Amino acid sequence: MLGKAAIAGAGLGGLAAATSLAMEGWAVEVFEQGDELREDGACIWLGEMALTTLGRLGALDEVLASGTDVEYWEMIGHDGTVIQSGGPRLGSTGRLHWLPRAELHRSLVEAGAKGGSENQYQRARNLCAG
Repeated sequence: MLGKAAIAGAGLGGLAAATSLAMEGWAVEVFEQGDELREDGACIWLGEMALTTLGRLGALDEVLASGTDVEYWEMIGHDGTVIQSGGPRLGSTGRLHWLPRAELHRSLVEAGAKGGSENQYQRARNLCAG
């Protein structure tokens, strides 16, 4: 064990940080103020850097299975006119992937469990405020 780490918050960032540290050999505890893990939000767009990071965390396969690659997108104004459009590159190289935030959250929890951090996620699930 390299050391102990405490992560404040079991959101996407906290779960990703906890998974990464646990994979490196840290003992990690995740503290969440809510009574349970919440998977809020409608959807999220992920670019190449995020997808590469999720691959390193062991969550990429589930993320790719949960959403869809974006070939073309449009931003539509309130009057129905196209304000902006483009392909997945958005000025950089790589993919653009869309999926429900809840699926990304679940994929990070499962990646943490696979990476040997089962206890940390059980702790986050059962930790009550206060």
